[in-house]
Amino acid sequence: MTDFLNGYIVLSLESINLSNQLTMKKIANLFPIIALLILSACNTDDLNVNLAEKIVGTYSISTYTTEAGQSPGDLSANKVVVTRNDNTHVTMIIDYSDPETDDVSATNVLVEENGSAYNFSQSFSNASLLGSVSSSGTMTYNLDYTNENFVNLTAVK
Repeated sequence: MTDFLNGYIVLSLESINLSNQLTMKKIANLFPIIALLILSACNTDDLNVNLAEKIVGTYSISTYTTEAGQSPGDLSANKVVVTRNDNTHVTMIIDYSDPETDDVSATNVLVEENGSAYNFSQSFSNASLLGSVSSSGTMTYNLDYTNENFVNLTAVK
């Protein structure tokens, strides 16, 4: 009986050892697939693509229209100031030179690459902002309110 048990134990230990070797080979073969899955799950922030930095700066307003067709005083004195929040979001402020006119702020504007230009957008409860900055630094900015009011402008960096 002891010989039978000793033989069984030896066979069991050999099969465990062989099983561990096969498991290690399977894991080693799966490693490239696991690494590829992890890398493909990265987003643009993980890769440090800084789209926001591409449009940060101060832009001089060159055209400005509203639903009333008005321009706020001397256009060249009015600016759009863009500051970086993170790699894909900026804050945009229409900085009017007239102290009687309230500045317009958008604080979480999404920036996306579109060829050589950069599109930006943000939705609000009462408006939507859409626009772009060209590779030459020209901005188009369209703020459309739900009550049919709007602000459309172009500005140059």
